[in-house]
Amino acid sequence: MSVARNLIDHLPENSRVGVVRFGGSPVKLTDTLTSDKEKAKSYLTSSYFHAYDGTYMYAAIDKAFSYFSDADDDTLKMMIVLSDGETEDTSRHAAVIDNAKSKGIKIYTVGLGKGSSRYFNDYMKPLAEETGGAFYLASEADELAAIYEDINDKIDITTDSDRDGVPDYYEDHMVMFNGMSLKMDKNNPDSDNDGLPDGEEALDLNYRYNADKTKVIVTGRFLSDPSMTDTDGDGVTDQDEIGSYGTSPVKADTDGDGLDDYLEITNWFDPFEADADSDGRLDSQEYSEGTSPFEYDKSWDEYRYDFIKGFIKGDFIAEPDNLAVVMGQIASCFIPFSDARDVVGNIKNGDYIMAGISALGLIPLAGDATEAVAKAGKFALGNIDDLPKIVALGEFLEKNFPDAMKLLGKNDDFIHAVNNITDEDTIRLTRTEAKRITKMFTEAGVPEDTARVMVKIFEAPDSKILAKNMIASGIVKPDYPCAAHHIVAGCSKGAKEARAKLRKFGISINDAANGVFLPTVRNVSEAAYHPSLHTNSYYDKVNELLATAKSKQEAMDMLKKISEKLMKGTF
Repeated sequence: MSVARNLIDHLPENSRVGVVRFGGSPVKLTDTLTSDKEKAKSYLTSSYFHAYDGTYMYAAIDKAFSYFSDADDDTLKMMIVLSDGETEDTSRHAAVIDNAKSKGIKIYTVGLGKGSSRYFNDYMKPLAEETGGAFYLASEADELAAIYEDINDKIDITTDSDRDGVPDYYEDHMVMFNGMSLKMDKNNPDSDNDGLPDGEEALDLNYRYNADKTKVIVTGRFLSDPSMTDTDGDGVTDQDEIGSYGTSPVKADTDGDGLDDYLEITNWFDPFEADADSDGRLDSQEYSEGTSPFEYDKSWDEYRYDFIKGFIKGDFIAEPDNLAVVMGQIASCFIPFSDARDVVGNIKNGDYIMAGISALGLIPLAGDATEAVAKAGKFALGNIDDLPKIVALGEFLEKNFPDAMKLLGKNDDFIHAVNNITDEDTIRLTRTEAKRITKMFTEAGVPEDTARVMVKIFEAPDSKILAKNMIASGIVKPDYPCAAHHIVAGCSKGAKEARAKLRKFGISINDAANGVFLPTVRNVSEAAYHPSLHTNSYYDKVNELLATAKSKQEAMDMLKKISEKLMKGTF
């Protein structure tokens, strides 16, 4: 009796239990299934169980079926039948099995003793196996403890030893729809040691019966593989994809533009937009050709037309922000008639120079180089919020008129533009462009410290560093399963904009103020579960709030408000 009582103690918290005695006439000791474990255990004593003449096991099972009359199809239903001798009513064997299967009830049977082994194998074993349960044979009563413990392991689908949100049973027995076994460590909340608890990688686990109600089917949505640190093999860990960047951990190319997430993130492209500048050229093409994914690239005919327009009209233009027009103006000041045909002959289709000018006979005499540099300076001044254009201008000058680069550093408009560039202006730069503009500034004579600031725009988010900084600042880590999440992280346009706002106030990506401890398992606290998928709409709200901050303290206060809303699930 003690091992049966122990089994009840270890049943899942919301289990309901009934007790039936079948020595002599079957008797339901509990009128209904009860969630009161102490009450159920009180019947498992020698006061209620002792030797009687005759055994009517099948009649007792039939009587026990009434316990399940109000149970719905989603309830896990089972019986454990212990017998030490042959039953009088074996004629009911087939009918009881059919009834159990129709009701979706698993029957676990335990035969005790050596004298009835044939009966156990002929009746109790098929009774268990045909209903989806299991049969056990114990020669001695001492063996019952191990048997009941094994039964408990099989029926317990809620115990979660490592508190990671995935019950122990399924950490040991999870099978995917493709037949692949997914082995996790039930004693390690992070089986693959990637920084993400298993419960955060596996979401929405549901338990349902199969068609004949003999097995429990577990279905769920996996954000990533809890047995792999980098599920999609794109070079970005699952932790970083889910917790920092918001990219897909199971799709190497989140936006489907032909450029994997690692290349987009490390080159400061937008991993959520296949064609961020809507110029009809995917980011993979922009990357391979070295063009900006944030700057609309016109067709060659469009560039040639604008370039010629600037070349002919000189100062009489109304498009000071049109890069090709300004390049045409600059070229008209630098190219003497004698050199024009050689220059044009060396130009490849796709560059910004004047492939069509020669055929039209529109080559003017050489102009004033100082005037050309002045135009470049004014262009930079008018486009400090559109740095990719300035980068393209720098490439144009460096390739075709390198002497102009040396003069730019003496141009007041250009220096003024450089000094007024802010972090907000840099959000559309790629890593390559940041290096190019740094080189451009250096060659123009801009102080090195000013020039190099461009390549220091983004510090990499690191959840482990963030957690250490939060704890060091006095933020107490909750005792429920949780992880440090960045409020602002990632490299999408919205994320860069938010990071630039924080940087303006001296708040780095891994500062404690930019973090919040959020649960990694649902319903473990009053705090909201947050898988930290930082979407565009999320950053729209973050940027709207941060835009109201006028000081570092106000920015930190705003981050605190955001963290509180995230904890409540109201953000």
